This record gives sequence, structure tokens and C-alpha cells, in this order.
Amino acid sequence: MTSASDNVYAVLAKQHEPTAAEFLAVRQRLTLNAEDQGRFDQMVLALADSGWHGFEAAAGFLALSETMIAQQGLTQWLNRGQAALRLSRINFEPAVIYWRLVRIAALQSEGDAQLRLLERLGLRVQARFEFASHLLADVLRVGEARFAAAEPFEFSAWIALAEQMVDVGRAELVRFLDRAPSEINDSKLHALQDHCLQSGLDFLASEVDLNQRLPMSVLNDWWPICLQLARKQQGLKPFFDAMLACPLDLLISPALSQLLARVDEAWLAALLLSVAERLPLDQPAVCGAWLTHGLVHCQGSQQRSRAYFKLESAESTDQLSALMGLVRLEDQMRILNLYGEALAGRPLTLVTPADIEGPQIEDLGLTGLEIVLPKTYAKFETVQANFEFYKVALLHQLGYQTFHTLRHLKTIEEALSHYEDLPRARALFNVLEGARIDWQWARRLPGTNRQIQRLKQHACRAIMNAENLALAPSAFQWILLQSLDGAEVPEVGAQEPIFQQLTQFIGRLQHKGATPEDTLSRLAMIYPLVEP
Repeated sequence: MTSASDNVYAVLAKQHEPTAAEFLAVRQRLTLNAEDQGRFDQMVLALADSGWHGFEAAAGFLALSETMIAQQGLTQWLNRGQAALRLSRINFEPAVIYWRLVRIAALQSEGDAQLRLLERLGLRVQARFEFASHLLADVLRVGEARFAAAEPFEFSAWIALAEQMVDVGRAELVRFLDRAPSEINDSKLHALQDHCLQSGLDFLASEVDLNQRLPMSVLNDWWPICLQLARKQQGLKPFFDAMLACPLDLLISPALSQLLARVDEAWLAALLLSVAERLPLDQPAVCGAWLTHGLVHCQGSQQRSRAYFKLESAESTDQLSALMGLVRLEDQMRILNLYGEALAGRPLTLVTPADIEGPQIEDLGLTGLEIVLPKTYAKFETVQANFEFYKVALLHQLGYQTFHTLRHLKTIEEALSHYEDLPRARALFNVLEGARIDWQWARRLPGTNRQIQRLKQHACRAIMNAENLALAPSAFQWILLQSLDGAEVPEVGAQEPIFQQLTQFIGRLQHKGATPEDTLSRLAMIYPLVEP
């Protein structure tokens, strides 16, 4: 044994006897000439002397030496040793991880190139954060997991992101290393940071909260919008804050994402998210026209834009109302009063729900015969259709007076009180009595039939869409549709005996002159057929 090898053995033996013994065994098995043997010994000695627990850095080198020298040659292997030596300048742990990286690289077609990327990243971390050996080890450890599992494209994206984080700062790098698995993978995040570094940092700062609040698929669906907004180099913090505050049912609505896909300013997108609950997202064309008008009206002025898109300017609210066909009760009060007076033969009092629920209700002198109508209405797309709703709603409530429902309230309440399941009985009675009134108006005033039918068809469609009744309507759902003249819609089950019975029972209420007593008698027949 030469004096050089004796020196190596002595250094290793002081630290860890098994590693010293392994050095002798590996040296014995290698067939190297004297010069190469000297180079090999010097590398082992340098690793052993590299710092605290240097023997572990040397042990990793020895464990791979025979295989790697056979594959790469001694010179290339010693270069790997130099890389490990540079990484283990403070302590052994980065070198130990590095030897695991070498094993992974040997199994992959592009392993050497990817290993060099990790070497470069490690040295960059070491230079930027001197003496931060634990941070360096964390970088290499996370890199190891990516190296072993990710496709080359994903791995390259992770390297690029990590290098950017090194340049930004320690806190940002640590946050990046701590990322949980996400549908927003490294290549998607890298694309965002390519557009705007600050936008990428804003996402990382909000990612934990976003993942906790939103299903992963939602964030993935919104990612194209994030990329679009990032192109303006404004950062995305206000946008992500607005996403966190926006109700989830709106975020999963295609209508909202389609609206924001037309916006390229992050601050504007954030404003739209903040008012999303007040927008008629069930009318995408209306929202789109309102947005287009606002962009033209504001002409790039942030001050005007903020007022318009926060629905704080008269221009904005008036435009939206006009596009929605919104009708305000206060604007139509006179004509509705005349219409109701002509039908009832006496003056009417029209009030809103707020009027009868307010603290000053006792001062209003209400009689119980008031017609309660919503303050505004915009469910239909035109002013005419929404105005017709007011007329039919007035007609419907007036029917409770005209066709004696209110006169028989005491009798009705007494009859309902005998049912075991009072809520079920009351719900059935309300549906049947409402249908009776509509049918009586249609017979007394044929001119109202078209308006009533239009609203009934709209209600049928809404119920069918909301309840998914096409396959198996329940008995109660069948009655509800029958009361709206729409029971023929779900054809499946139309021949079942129970539905035939229900149709026959309800049919009596369509006859001219049907009374509340008829409704109560139909209820007694129908109640046992309807499930709780």
C-alpha cells in the first residue's frame, strides 16, 4: 500500500472504520495504473476532508466507483467527484443526495444533461445563499423527486422556475420548494412566469389558499385567463384575491369565465369578479353587451372604468337594466294600478316585500288585501315580457280575492290542520289552489290566457332543468307540472296509473266555477298518493 493510500485510509478510519475498509476493498478491485490510482485516492481524500461527516460523501463515491468507471471512464467519474466536492463545501448532505442523483441519471436517456442542470442549480443556490447548506440540500432533494418522476419537459420547467426563485429571494425559493401536487404543474407555472415574473410570484403566494378553497379543476379551467392577464405585466394579486372572495358556484359557471376571457387587464378582471353576484350571468349576451359598452364608454380611463364595472355609476346600472329588460315597480305603478282596478272594480294598493316587512308596517294601515309585487323584475330578456310578469303576478294575487280564497281562509286552515303531515298538505294545497285561480282567470278573461301560458311555459322549463325530471318525476313534481299545464313534458311514466289518477283528480279544478272547496276535496284525494 502506498503512502497516499495509507493517508486516505487513516483519514477515513478516524471518521468511520467501515468506510475505510470499503476504500481498501474498492481500490483492490479496480485495475488502475499508478497515475490513475493516485488521482482516485486524491478524490476520496478530498471528499473525506470536505467537512463534517465527510466520510459519507466519500462512501457514496466509493459505492458507485466500479460501475461508473466502467461506464464513463475514470476522468468523467472524477469530474462527478469534483461536482460532489463543490456541493459538500459546508457539510456532507448535498453530496449524499448528489450520489443518488447520479444513480438516477444512469437510468435515463437524457440523464447526464439533466444532472448537469441540477449541478448548476445547486452551485447557484450555494453562491446566492452562502452557508445555507440545509437550503441547498432541500433544493437537491426536491430536484431528486422531479428528476426521478417528471418528463424531461416538466423537469426543465422546474429547473427554470427554481433558478428564477433563487434570483428573487430565499422566502420565494422555500415557498416554491414546498408546493403541493397541483393541476397547475411546473410547465404551466413556468409559462405564467414567462409572461410576468410577478404574476408567478403572486400565484405562489396565493396557491395554498386557492387550493384549499377551490377544486383543482376550477383553477385549471381558469388558467388560460391567468395567462392572458399576465401578458400585461401588472401582477395578479388583486385577481387572485378576488377569486378567493368570489362564490364558488359563480367560479364554476362557464358564463363568468367566458365573460372574463374578453378582458386583458388584471385589475378589471378583479372588479368583474367582485360584482359577479350582481350580474345576470344567466343572460350571457346581456353581460357581454354590458361589458362591450363599458369598454367603449370608459375609453381606457381607470377612474371611469372602476365606477362603471363596480356598478357604481348611473351609466353602468342604467345600461345593464336596459339590456336586461328590467322593469321597476315604481315606474309601472300607475298603469298596474289602472289595470288592477279595472279587473277588481275598486282601487288597489301595490306594495313590495320590503314594505310589509319593514319596521313601520303598523303605520301603513295595511288591510291584508294589498297586492305584493317585487321591486324589480328581469328574469325575461325583454321589457315587455318582464312587464307581463307584473300583470300576471297582479292577476294571480287578485285571484285569491276574486275567486274567494281569502274568504275561505278559516275553512282552509281548519281543513289543513287535520292532515298528519301539515307542510306536505299545505304545499299541495298551494299548488292546486294557484292552478285553480289561473284556470278561472283564463275562463273569465280569455285575453289573459296567452300571458299566463307564457309564464307557465317558462316555469315548466325552469323546473325541468333544475330537477332533471325527464326520466322519473315524483308524484308531487307531476302535480306541479300539471298545475302549469306542462305535465305532458316528461313522457316516461305518463301511462302509469297513478299519474292518470292525478290528472283526473286535478281536472275538476279547470272547470268554470271551481271553488276553494273543490281544491280541498281534490287535496283529500291526492294527498295519499304523494310521497312524504
